[in-house]
Amino acid sequence: MDLTFDRRDEKESMAILHFLKTQKGVTSFIVKKLPQIYADGNANSYKKRFICQNFSSTYVFHNNYSVKASFVETTN
Repeated sequence: MDLTFDRRDEKESMAILHFLKTQKGVTSFIVKKLPQIYADGNANSYKKRFICQNFSSTYVFHNNYSVKASFVETTN
């Protein structure tokens, strides 16, 4: 799943990048409250575990950044 976080201020974009960097592309994390299209029929249907190995940040203009990230669902 590829996501883009557009129009983020410096503080928020740095927080996103810091989180992704600390996971080092190998530590998975849970994403809660996903859209219903990701439901799989059980009680935990709206939360999934992901890793993110590829991400980047682009400086658009003063205090406006874009962060792109590719997430892969995992079971561990």
